[in-house]
Amino acid sequence: MLLLRVIIIFFFMVAVCPLSADGVHHLSGAGEDAQLDKLTFTGTQSWATKYLDRRRHATRFFPADWRKVFSLPQPPANSSPRTIAELAYLEKLLKSRGRHTKQIKSEVKVANYQWGGLSYKSLTQSKKYAQTGKLMRAAYNDLAVAVFTFKHRFDRVRPSILGKQSGKDIGTVIDVPAHPAYPSGHATGAFTLAY
Repeated sequence: MLLLRVIIIFFFMVAVCPLSADGVHHLSGAGEDAQLDKLTFTGTQSWATKYLDRRRHATRFFPADWRKVFSLPQPPANSSPRTIAELAYLEKLLKSRGRHTKQIKSEVKVANYQWGGLSYKSLTQSKKYAQTGKLMRAAYNDLAVAVFTFKHRFDRVRPSILGKQSGKDIGTVIDVPAHPAYPSGHATGAFTLAY
């Protein structure tokens, strides 16, 4: 199981720190609006208790110093050119979202993640994939500890909230999750489990 945890940590790092399409290797970015840069998730929304609990479930199998084993880059300042560009990109994506709305809504819950013709639910609950299911559930539960630990550390304001503050309307198809935006749990989970 220690090997599994090492693999999860490695893929967690790859999933949240990939090279972006613009070639930027990091998420740095200084801001120019001190008031906007002060916005955090906890300053604009409330954590759902069930998500706070996820970061508390570091099992006895985790190395005691796992939080020191790897780190994530600080997200860019809320008023940085990087964040402004990301908000503009999200606004642009809204135009094509209509055809994906059904899929977006269906994949809100992990049980509905799809990989080709297979769903997370079928891979974790069918007799045919019993061992695969054990591995996937363990991996997802372990990576959730890491994801929510870092979400708590960075306390990143949600793009929909930040967009309103910046004059951009970035509406969401689903309810805005009751936890910080960075790192992305859906991206990390889907990437790791697909791998």
